[in-house]
Amino acid sequence: LSSDVASPPLNSRIDVCFLALGPPSQIEYTISIIRNIEAQAVRRTLVRYHLVVDQRPETLQVEMRSRRVWREMPIDRIALHSVRVISPSALALYRRLSATATGPGPIYLYKPLLHLVLPLSVRHVIVLDTD
Repeated sequence: LSSDVASPPLNSRIDVCFLALGPPSQIEYTISIIRNIEAQAVRRTLVRYHLVVDQRPETLQVEMRSRRVWREMPIDRIALHSVRVISPSALALYRRLSATATGPGPIYLYKPLLHLVLPLSVRHVIVLDTD
């Protein structure tokens, strides 16, 4: 079997993203999933987590350092990306798209816009739902 696509090096970073938007339970579910990944990962130091949140990153960072639920979490490998601080053009696009969404639909519309929310250094990302 041959392939035109080269395999990534064994030491390449793995980026995992969660949409932790909405109720605080989304953060709690995300923490649980990260704990499971950490327990199973063979090379866990290569895994970087990205949480797309709808609160101020500063507020959540304080919580990450103080709440018991965050203890023993790889905080140095968790990056917060707030939808409150996305570019005006990304926000305008999101608003146009979400105007037609129903129910929790607007939250899911961030998925196709992740390239506008995550930093350019994240070239490939695995997006996990919390349910």
